[in-house]
Amino acid sequence: MSLISNKFHIYVTYNLIVEIHSGKLDLESYLNFKRKLFAHNDFQTGMNYFINLKKVEFSASTIDIEKFAAFNNKRPPFNQRRKIALITDTPSQVVSTTIYKSLLTNKNQDIEIFTTNEKALGWILQNNITQKNNVILSDFPELA
Repeated sequence: MSLISNKFHIYVTYNLIVEIHSGKLDLESYLNFKRKLFAHNDFQTGMNYFINLKKVEFSASTIDIEKFAAFNNKRPPFNQRRKIALITDTPSQVVSTTIYKSLLTNKNQDIEIFTTNEKALGWILQNNITQKNNVILSDFPELA
């Protein structure tokens, strides 16, 4: 597995943050990535998330996953309901994301785990979709 790569794009018009990760993901690099995202001018607390973890090898232990959930649980609450789609490809990714999902305490968010970009994006944007999913995907070039 290659070095870690963490990228994000904020789509204000869709109220959506797209995160694309690859490589060996550890707690400290992910926390640093999140701090950078939270400091971005377009970031808003109630935005929906599309988090692609398909090319990630988790090097975080269960304890690190618990620490990351605690980091997110300490953030100020938000009023808007939001959706978080976690896109995975391997059983290991599913296990790690399921543990993370179970540890979150903010009840004002829905978290689902998907294996395809199309299903995840359709779920997040179900109220905004006026075109077929494959046309909508073209609005998000990093998902192609």
